[in-house]
Amino acid sequence: MIEVLWFIAYLILGAAAIFTVAFLGPVSILDYRLEETWDKGNGLTNVIYRIISPAICTTGVMFLVVVALGRVSVTPPSHRWISTLVYWVVLLVLKLSRREGPLYYLAVAVECAVSVLLAYLMDIFVVEGFMRVGIDIFDQSSLAFQLEVALFYVAVQLVISLSTRYQYKVNYKCHKATSVVVGLPSDSEEATVREADRVDSIDTSEKKLYSYVRQYGSLLPERFDADVLLRSVFYAIMAIEDYNRPAHIRAIERMAFPFGLSKTTGIMQQRGDRALSDEESVRLAVGYVSTMWDSYLRKFARSRKAVRGPHAALEFGTNWYRYDYESLRGVLTTSFSELYGDYSGTRVLHANGVIADVIAFFERAQYNLMPATIVAYSKLFPKEAAWFGQGAGALYWKDSDTVRRVKNDGQVGGCFYLITCVEGSIDSECITEVARILEQSGWRAEEVFFGNRAFCSIVVCGSGRLNPPRIKGWITVLCNGYSTSE
Repeated sequence: MIEVLWFIAYLILGAAAIFTVAFLGPVSILDYRLEETWDKGNGLTNVIYRIISPAICTTGVMFLVVVALGRVSVTPPSHRWISTLVYWVVLLVLKLSRREGPLYYLAVAVECAVSVLLAYLMDIFVVEGFMRVGIDIFDQSSLAFQLEVALFYVAVQLVISLSTRYQYKVNYKCHKATSVVVGLPSDSEEATVREADRVDSIDTSEKKLYSYVRQYGSLLPERFDADVLLRSVFYAIMAIEDYNRPAHIRAIERMAFPFGLSKTTGIMQQRGDRALSDEESVRLAVGYVSTMWDSYLRKFARSRKAVRGPHAALEFGTNWYRYDYESLRGVLTTSFSELYGDYSGTRVLHANGVIADVIAFFERAQYNLMPATIVAYSKLFPKEAAWFGQGAGALYWKDSDTVRRVKNDGQVGGCFYLITCVEGSIDSECITEVARILEQSGWRAEEVFFGNRAFCSIVVCGSGRLNPPRIKGWITVLCNGYSTSE
């Protein structure tokens, strides 16, 4: 039973050493490359650090454990070098997700063999030597002296790394600003190419996307079936997250979650108070992605790309919306990278190709016979819809500050008045109350201009037999020749 507990301790120590080595080491250790822009010329020392540091971190902890157990006359565990082997086994599993060439994995395997051998020798000659002769081992053993040199090297590397990290963070904003001024890219050309290659490696094949739909499609609500572009956004995010965290990595994350070593779990990388399964993360992501999409549609509806005369690319009502499929599709395929930033926190990933592949997949499922418009349920603009009363009907943004009813006949009969607020400040609730008073008097709002609490005017329509009611703080002017084609 004791040996089993020690083996579990070796597993935990080896897994924890991955984060310790990465944090204490040079910046480029995070990507396991020889050098980076801010680590020029350090390739050789980085390789040395990658070999020595796992052995030092794991054997050093076990050495302290042996010392502590010796104080209380408890037999120390054997095979202490296993913790270093665990470190490299876990690391090799993580590296399999990089999809690098065979030489890359051969180099890592060589580092692994040398590092485990070093840990074994340190365990035999240093730790067990200490158990036999005590502190004098550090004067009698040449290997012990080499261990002291290795400890000195790791300590020096720690100081250099902390300084480099601090200097990189301090100079990052200055570097970006200078790049803009002189016309240079803010990221290195190598990083840009590597990023593009990474995105191109994301699997958006028909087989992969169909497996997502078959496995998780039943978890999506009805709105995702009605709105094909929302569905495409969801599965595009899933493809990216699945690439970043393959199934074997997600399994390791679930095991590490109880120890606080991972914050997000599941295929959609969601946060929770416990480790999430892939299905649970999908259920949580549905609401998050729906909120993202609502925000995106709101920005699109008020943008110059959606406003096109009397017929906009997006119309909405009290609890529904309708958009021109081709118009929004074209905008989405050029701005998905920025939209994905709402999910991941970064807007520099070149992910437009991913969404284009996913949309094409769902279009093929419809024989490429897509409808002209898409209609789905959501309260995109609840406050603005309330301005037009109970029978709001279809509305659209005439420009970024003006909402108008949709009319099919171009010219609307009746008498029109322009009602303008003359008070210093106004809010949405005040406009809704004015609309309610007008509706009770037989008038309805046809168009509302609301200039960010500073100014508001409402075009109202009635039968012409009575004037609009007088409302405190508002003035009324007859409006001749009002047309929805303006």
